[in-house]
Amino acid sequence: MRHALDTPQRPGEVASEARPARSPVHASSGHRLGVARPRQEGPTDLRLVPPALAAWGTAALTLDLPAGWVVGIVAVCLVAAGLLASLRPGHRHLRHPAAAR
Repeated sequence: MRHALDTPQRPGEVASEARPARSPVHASSGHRLGVARPRQEGPTDLRLVPPALAAWGTAALTLDLPAGWVVGIVAVCLVAAGLLASLRPGHRHLRHPAAAR
């Protein structure tokens, strides 16, 4: 028995309309299953650039500092990151259970 989402059995057979539409990259490939490695590049994601630059800059600035100062800077950064993560809206599991009522 055939289902609505089954692939066509013969080249001339049409698939059901309940089937999700194929990406244009796959549809234009000429192969039944599409392209193995389609080049569907979107805009570049730059969200991690500022934290990476901050880490590199901090590392460069702390090269000549004593170890105690470096540990202190790392501790302050970790506390700040924890506070920012706990204050982030939409994450109820990070807040106290009594505050969620």
